[in-house]
Amino acid sequence: MFGNDTEETAAHGPEPELVQFKLSNGQELEVRCLVSAVAEAAFILNEMFVVDEYFKHGIQLAHGGTVVDIGANIGMFGVRALAAVPGGDISYIGVEPCPPNLQALQLNLLGDGQRGQGGSFFHVNAAYQGPVQPAVEGRQSPAYPGNVKLVNQAVSSRPGTLPITFYPRMPGNSTLREAEKRQLQGLCMPAMFQGCQKFEVPVVTLQQLLEHQGLAGSWGRISSKSIHQHPHGATPSTCAVRVTSRLMTV
Repeated sequence: MFGNDTEETAAHGPEPELVQFKLSNGQELEVRCLVSAVAEAAFILNEMFVVDEYFKHGIQLAHGGTVVDIGANIGMFGVRALAAVPGGDISYIGVEPCPPNLQALQLNLLGDGQRGQGGSFFHVNAAYQGPVQPAVEGRQSPAYPGNVKLVNQAVSSRPGTLPITFYPRMPGNSTLREAEKRQLQGLCMPAMFQGCQKFEVPVVTLQQLLEHQGLAGSWGRISSKSIHQHPHGATPSTCAVRVTSRLMTV
């Protein structure tokens, strides 16, 4: 059942607004994002809906499966994943630690919470039809866009609390490793680092996340898209789950 199931929603930081975009393929979409981050949002929309970056090499999502999106940002990968399976026959767990990103993520995937799905990407872009896989005969699919759960946490190798640096001009680049981020990108795009904010965010291991979501021990039905931001040189935690496919952005 599609539901507004958001954990630890925080209401501080800049407010996302509904912005209209026209993509290079002619699509017109309305998306919730920060006005300060319109350029990054346009890049992401092109990546998801024009280039089809995550699916163009043949990765498919299993009917009845689960997508775990670690670093969900404003939810555009979530939109693409939910649209990939007919009837919304998929579960989506979006994990996003930054409060401003989480707010946009919630609005884009779940709407404003007052009119059911009203205000969500699927509501304001009713004509959007993503590429879908063939339906599986005999399966009873829930109402599109399926099951969505959002989690306000970061994922690393050790649980606890850590400061995350949020960049209002490029929220998708927010990081637990600020010094490394500045070293890699600061010289080529210094303006994008202006006005950064810091938030203390809860951190869990991947094992803890999956256990809390009732997925530990699942076999062959989880796909994950993950942004690995492990502080202190940590390595990803191990967990007893078979991942059917993994899409990784570093």
